[in-house]
Amino acid sequence: MKRFLILMALAVVISPVLADRGLIVVNPVIIYEPAQNAIIAWNGSYEILILSTKLESKNRTKVLEFIPLPSNPEVEKGNVKSFYAVTRLINEKIRRSGFTGIGAKSAGVEIVLQKQIGVHNITVVRVDDVEEFRSWVDKFLSLNRSIDRIEDAVRYYVSNGFRYFVFDVVEVYKQRDVEPIVYKFESPFLFYPMMITAYSDVGESYSRINLFVITKGEPNVSKPFWVRATVEIDRNELEEIDKDIAKMFDRAYLTYATYNGYLNHADDDLIIIETYIPPPSVKIARYFASLPIVKFLGIFPSAYNDIFGEIFATIILSAFFAGTIGMIYYMPIKDRRARIILAVAVATILLINNGFVFTLFASVSILLGFAVMVYTLEGFIKRR
Repeated sequence: MKRFLILMALAVVISPVLADRGLIVVNPVIIYEPAQNAIIAWNGSYEILILSTKLESKNRTKVLEFIPLPSNPEVEKGNVKSFYAVTRLINEKIRRSGFTGIGAKSAGVEIVLQKQIGVHNITVVRVDDVEEFRSWVDKFLSLNRSIDRIEDAVRYYVSNGFRYFVFDVVEVYKQRDVEPIVYKFESPFLFYPMMITAYSDVGESYSRINLFVITKGEPNVSKPFWVRATVEIDRNELEEIDKDIAKMFDRAYLTYATYNGYLNHADDDLIIIETYIPPPSVKIARYFASLPIVKFLGIFPSAYNDIFGEIFATIILSAFFAGTIGMIYYMPIKDRRARIILAVAVATILLINNGFVFTLFASVSILLGFAVMVYTLEGFIKRR
């Protein structure tokens, strides 16, 4: 049952898992990339990138997926449980708060690694000459069409010091899900490639990109991404995601960011050079802003659009405050210390970040508030 709930949470928060890679279709068919998901952990000098893939095609075809990286990576099999764990952590925090046969070195392309990982045929190459790269890809895929835009993207990366590309050949028919792949590499900046996808054969796809970024401080995630949540996680929670990621941090910030739109409109790579650790004052302000009572009170301004909304909001708010005060002053408690303890308990309920407890308290307060208001009104009428 627990596993089922985690799977359901994953389905709600993120779309089918897909890595953000460039893609070349071998046969003249249409490939769709409906979603992209990645876990990116960066500690200032080293990055672990966990990617998983889902592709859709109406006809069977081979595709070449590739991703540029700033240094020579280690490549190994990942675990889909990492995505379950990172999704569960985000949800909980929000609630509480290759190339077989092509092994020779050419003038401008050097193969540095070939590895079979499940259904993945992984090849890592170092590219020094873009023209040689073009000839090398043509030789493998026997392409009879132009890949000028992809070549432009590769030229851009090579000119900016990105020499290493990871290639993965997969066969796609209808929907294809494959196990995650983990890339580990040295990098002075957090890097997640976007341009390579925008310029590839799936650039016209409308997609949802979901990033789970793990860093020492809060990252400045730039457009086109929208930061939905940033939470702090400890070493034990990091181990739930990935044991190697846990070795990179003692504590970390987990940021969930998304993009919805056409991939060819998201053509700027995500690069983060430094992160920011907020001071205690900011953390305190954010904590109070996240309290259920603050969110509860924030609902009512939108109700003041017409006379009926104003009357309803005023009655509910009055009942809530009357009930909260009434719990302390109208309870049949004679001992002053017991009344002080009750007042402290009410204040604690209002200041803890627990939605269920606050909802229960607010319901009781509103009902009690109505009773207090009626009792007060009756006393006023009798005195008149």
